[in-house]
Parts: sequence; structure tokens; C-alpha cells
Amino acid sequence: MDLPSELPDKAFTLTRADFRDPEFRRLFAQKGLLLKWKQAAECPCQVSSAVDHGLDLQNIDDINVNPTFNASCPVCKGKGLIYHSEQTIQAIVTKAEDDFLNAKYGGYKDATVNISLLPEHLPCFGDQFELQESVMVYRETLAVTAGNTITTRFPIVSRDMNLATGITTINVLYAHKANPANGQAVVGGELIRGVDFEVVGGAISWLVKPAVGTRVSFSYYIHPTYTCVSYPNSVRDTHVLRKSATDKLVPMPIQIQAKLAFLELQE
Repeated sequence: MDLPSELPDKAFTLTRADFRDPEFRRLFAQKGLLLKWKQAAECPCQVSSAVDHGLDLQNIDDINVNPTFNASCPVCKGKGLIYHSEQTIQAIVTKAEDDFLNAKYGGYKDATVNISLLPEHLPCFGDQFELQESVMVYRETLAVTAGNTITTRFPIVSRDMNLATGITTINVLYAHKANPANGQAVVGGELIRGVDFEVVGGAISWLVKPAVGTRVSFSYYIHPTYTCVSYPNSVRDTHVLRKSATDKLVPMPIQIQAKLAFLELQE
């Protein structure tokens, strides 16, 4: 079939529905949550595999399929990513959901959210987003070190709650120590904030320090941190004519899918 030799008749362009960029920006300003955005870049410590696995996929050089990273790298510490250009932005967070997955070490729930960002904020795979105004509970067990503080995986944050006794600030929900001799939990071994430890700068600071090597479990509040795992809607450009003499291309807000950072090692 022959292609049309001329542009569409003007009747096709008289009535049109254009997206309105200011309306999207108004939504972000009114309903957007504050997120700390860290962009991810590849660490140059990666070393490509020198093994030819005999793959014949189009445009795939199998020698570079499984790059390895230097565990002693002082910048990425073996993770292969460098986080840079940290900034606080507003974004729309929607569609929090989870799926049950059968992973290498058993089944688990894979918690994800959709994050919509302004077109100026173009993310990439591996970027991290920390919700600055939201909290969730995180649990981990750490060994007491020689210093007077313990740095948890995520900074501990405080949450003010309006209880029957008034406004109460809580950060560590529970802490319990084990016996360093046999590794078993100590009966009555609960550690109390304000008696055994305090939270200073998002870390545990000891008031009564257990013996070095003692394992202590902590349940505490954190700001949820999500990692970009997919960006199928990373391109959302559209043509707009409204209040313009000529048709122009306008970039629109984009959307990504992100997963809770502490679930990354489950797969």
C-alpha cells in the first residue's frame, strides 16, 4: 500500500486533547512525597570474564556476561555501584504490592512500589530512593564491637506517636542480647533505651556496653529505601499545541518500579 504523499488534512488536527504539564507539576507539588535520590554509576573496578561460554545471542558478547567486582575496592566495597549526586526530590509513590516468589533459599515476599518522577529526574537501574517522611520496622542482629557505638544497616529514625500518655518518641522498639559463651538468648536479656543504650546520630551508643562479641538483636524504625529494578515507562514524551504557535515535543513525568533495598539479596 502506498504511503500518503501529503500531511493529514487540517481537520484531523483541529480538535485534540493535549496533556497539560502544569497540572502534573501541581499534583507533584501537592501530593508528592519527599525522597532522597541517589544515582547509581558502575564502579570501574569491574573485571570482565575472560571465558568464552559459546553463547550465540545476537548483540551479546558472552565474554562480558558475568563481570566481577573487587571485594577490596574502597569505593564500592565489591557491590559494583557508586552512588552519587544525592538530592531531595518530590515524587508520587503508588501501587505498593508484594508477590510471593520461590527464591534460591526458599519463598519470600517481594515488596515493590511504583514511583512517578518529574521529567527532570531521569533514574536508572540501581538508583536508590529513601522516603524521608515515612517509617517502617526493620530487624537485624549485630555483634558488639570494640567501639562504643554500633552502626546499624540503616540509620535509626525516630517517630512521634500520639498515645494515651501524650506525644511519645520511639526509635528502637526492642533489643535483646545473647550469651556470648553459648550464643543462646539470655532469659531476661532485654536491653532498654535510656538504660543500656541511646540512639545518637542514627546509631546505637552504649551506656552499659555488653561484652565484645555479644550478639544483640534490634527492632527499630527506618526510612524505607527502595532500589530501582525496572523502568518500563522511562520515555513519556508527547506533542503539545496548547498555547503555542507550533506543535512542540514536551517531556512528561516518568514512572519506575522499585523494590525494598533489604530484599535485594533474597533472589
